[in-house]
Amino acid sequence: MDETSIFSICITRDQMLERGLKQWQRQKKSSPKNPLRVSFNGEAGIDNGALRKEFLTEMMTGIEKRFFEGGENGKTPKYSMTDMDKHNFKTIGEIFSVSITQGGPPPNFFMEWCYNYISTGEMDPEVITERDVTDPELMELIKEPDTTIV
Repeated sequence: MDETSIFSICITRDQMLERGLKQWQRQKKSSPKNPLRVSFNGEAGIDNGALRKEFLTEMMTGIEKRFFEGGENGKTPKYSMTDMDKHNFKTIGEIFSVSITQGGPPPNFFMEWCYNYISTGEMDPEVITERDVTDPELMELIKEPDTTIV
């Protein structure tokens, strides 16, 4: 972490995910490598860690609900045209990093293969099972019997 500057976010509690993503992307004076300081519009308070943790917790929950799909086995990224904005995925990655390194909650909702891929950049197709598929159309294809003649 680079302590030479502060990464400041001033946010409202209304529509925190959408506004938080936009504020994060607009930050020009510093970077997520700097300590995050959060303030909420219309509220007095100095961020000694609690406001940052509250913001990161809300962002992590919002990111999980909006950008990931799956069930009790874990989640994988959703792929929809509205969510494919490259800036969102870069920002989400930065938020994950800041949350992990600065006392927020970790993104503990990934499927194991997805976590391994994000962590290492490599995917082992041998470890992916039917349980790991979250796309309803793909699930139906997996369930169809193989009717090819050998």
